[in-house]
Amino acid sequence: NFYTIQTDFTNPLSEKSKVEFGFRAAVRDFESKNLNYIYDFLLNDYMPVFSLNANYKYNDRVLAAYGTYGNVIGTKTSYQLGLRAESSKYTGTLITNGKSFGNSYPLSLFPSLNLTHQIDQTQDLQFSVARKIQRPNFFQILPFLDYSDSLNISRGNPGLKPEFTNSLEMNYQKTLNKGNSILVSLYYKNTTDLITRAQVKEASAVVGKDVLINTYINANKSQAYGAEFTARNPVTKIMRIKKD
Repeated sequence: NFYTIQTDFTNPLSEKSKVEFGFRAAVRDFESKNLNYIYDFLLNDYMPVFSLNANYKYNDRVLAAYGTYGNVIGTKTSYQLGLRAESSKYTGTLITNGKSFGNSYPLSLFPSLNLTHQIDQTQDLQFSVARKIQRPNFFQILPFLDYSDSLNISRGNPGLKPEFTNSLEMNYQKTLNKGNSILVSLYYKNTTDLITRAQVKEASAVVGKDVLINTYINANKSQAYGAEFTARNPVTKIMRIKKD
């Protein structure tokens, strides 16, 4: 059962300024039962394989309130300020043994700032800074072994935390003659609790020997920075070439 409630309000304060507010509630209530059996010819009956059963349930709740304010400075510079306040909670239970997992973030703030300056009719400069969140997906937290590929045994991590990213980006765009344009981008990202793949060695009762299991963990942090150059060139009225 997935439920989403959202409402938004927009108020143009003037020809140049605008304010927006919103609220969003998302709740996911999920239960999965995956039962495995082997047919026993001597007993003429199906026997359960408990080591392969995957009985699991979880509840995920995210409540968020957000607002933005945009305005224009002079005639060439516009900006937008934003703030998102969020409360989230995740709880999961292994139905087989009653073991529970969970993460809770009572209050997290995600500010953002976007600036655009028009140098002239053919050039503009953009600057943005923001804090973002990336939550693990269902398969990344599912705590059961997947033996479907014997060379790639995988298992999720129910204790996985969301990752938080602070990003900084600057773009320069130039419009040339005949529909040609170029875009130069510089970016920097700092991420904490980075969701990343990992391998662990464990003894397996199903396989009968030690196996490598692919799973997910939260790394301490990561940093990424770089530059991108993109050129767009029209070939015909319905076709363009994009070069990065």
